[in-house]
Amino acid sequence: MSNADKSFVKAILTALLLVVMTANLTVLQFNLVLNKTLLNPSFYDEVFSERHFYDQLRQWMLLRLSTELPHGREGLAYFEKALTDDWLRQEVILIMDQLAEFLNDRTEELPTLRIYMFKEAVMDHMYEFGDDQNKEKILDFWLGPIPHVVRLQDITSIAFLHNIRNAIALFKSTMYISAMLVIAFFILLLVITRRLRETLLWFGASLFASGLISLGFAIFIGWFINSAASMQAIQTSMIASGFHLDNVKALFDSFTYTIVFRLKTMSLLSASIGFLSVCFIPIETENF
Repeated sequence: MSNADKSFVKAILTALLLVVMTANLTVLQFNLVLNKTLLNPSFYDEVFSERHFYDQLRQWMLLRLSTELPHGREGLAYFEKALTDDWLRQEVILIMDQLAEFLNDRTEELPTLRIYMFKEAVMDHMYEFGDDQNKEKILDFWLGPIPHVVRLQDITSIAFLHNIRNAIALFKSTMYISAMLVIAFFILLLVITRRLRETLLWFGASLFASGLISLGFAIFIGWFINSAASMQAIQTSMIASGFHLDNVKALFDSFTYTIVFRLKTMSLLSASIGFLSVCFIPIETENF
């Protein structure tokens, strides 16, 4: 094979590797952001706290207790003392952590809503009602229809939760595969070019391209989330159940903004590193 033919084959292989590497770097960036947002329970707590959602949830629950239970209004003053924002936040975090354990296939146990903990908290403020036995009778009169424990499978579809768990498993596998493929393609590129600095140069070009693609995806995702029918249906359902329109929109806007902002940040960081690599790594180098 002549030198011209070898150069041609080398150029074709390098171009193919760069295209595939760029695609995998884009997938990897997207996966890293989602792993730190939608798949991370602390992300939800951060947004809930920022938008004062725990207080909104508290007001919504108190309204339900006082209006939908036959004698709920009689115990409202005690419910308000027990159902603090901090207490509610701790319970929500616990539920989200338990749900994350299930969705990440680390347990088969689904989370439960510990209603008995709320009842115990209410009893702690019922000083004037005598002993615990008398408090329980009065509390049962106020909260009679509410069970001590509510299992998640009783209020949602188990099949739906298993579908989410399978999707997360697939998502995580693509993240690991993308990372390994990027390393493999880098090594192949090094074998083809036989020059470390040239390989770093092409890797920088691929990183720059993937950053620009991810930035385009971030812009699209921001538009898609705001216009998706499923997201609008969730917002409509929350508003219909008693949450204020402005609060619901602010909550979803905060979720969207945080996800898109982090993806844009990751994209711009990748593009910047790649651009600097292309600008400052010299092309002419010695053989590796």
